[in-house]
Amino acid sequence: MGRSMDRPSAALIKDLKARGLLDDTIVMWTTEFGRMPCSQGAKGRDHNPFTFTTGLRAAASKVV
Repeated sequence: MGRSMDRPSAALIKDLKARGLLDDTIVMWTTEFGRMPCSQGAKGRDHNPFTFTTGLRAAASKVV
């Protein structure tokens, strides 16, 4: 999924920057579930309901 998100997300951030909106915008991507860290053989990895992936881009964000 990462490859299918790289170009569109980069284009969104570049567009916001070109329009002068990037410093006033919080961009956040999140998934509804994660993947198990171990493989299940030929079936791949199963869903993990206890984790998810989030990406955040904010100009003036502060983690507290």
